[in-house]
Amino acid sequence: MSFSYDPTGATPTDRVRMLLGDTDGSAPDLQNEEIGFYCTLAGATADGPMGALFRAALLSATALVGRYASVVDFTATTHGTPNFKVGDRYTHYQSIVGSMQNLIARSPLVPYAGGISLADKQQQTTDTDRTPPFFTRTSGTYPGTADPSTTTGSLSPPQATTPI
Repeated sequence: MSFSYDPTGATPTDRVRMLLGDTDGSAPDLQNEEIGFYCTLAGATADGPMGALFRAALLSATALVGRYASVVDFTATTHGTPNFKVGDRYTHYQSIVGSMQNLIARSPLVPYAGGISLADKQQQTTDTDRTPPFFTRTSGTYPGTADPSTTTGSLSPPQATTPI
């Protein structure tokens, strides 16, 4: 397992380390491979959206909260009774989890409505990895039935005629 950190944030791993504050090579809390795993889960890439990096940092911080949850600081009081409290690393990463959740909640989500523009429609139809649509314009037409687009006349019932 390895550690690397570039303060310019050249890779997603560097950016997640920066968000976590895990930049000390002599005592890293996560290895590059662990951060890389969380970046893959979150879809974080070097040129991708910041929301994915926030999600990778959230996953990393959550893992560290779980790791340090059982680590406690012990101090003896003046009366001889022991005093236990959660560790500083646990508190640090717990606060980062909250911060990342807030950042993710505020990161812009851009909805996508496909097929609105002609260029978008043409791109979707030429995509070889796209699954075919379940419904099409010819859905509901069966052999031996009339094509509703070529049927003439009215759909209202015939009018009654008056006898002469």
